[in-house]
Amino acid sequence: MLPALAWQTMAERFASATVAGPYRLVTFDLPLDLGLVGFLAAVARALAERSLPLYALSAFSRDHLLVRSADAPAAAGALAELRRRARRVCSI
Repeated sequence: MLPALAWQTMAERFASATVAGPYRLVTFDLPLDLGLVGFLAAVARALAERSLPLYALSAFSRDHLLVRSADAPAAAGALAELRRRARRVCSI
């Protein structure tokens, strides 16, 4: 993952590389407990219910998604709805 300008300066060195995009990066900017089970599965399910493809990237304590730029508004809506549903469940 590189900014487009950075890629343009080095693309000729990677002739066989595949380029895709544009994408938007969604970062879950909260520390995730290493014992947490099902977080990314719930996120993926919420996007799949709206037929939105994603590419998941997990780091030590944060998860990230790449979604197509054209799908970003729909993905944001799906994640907002997931958040609303989770809050309802947690308040019961």
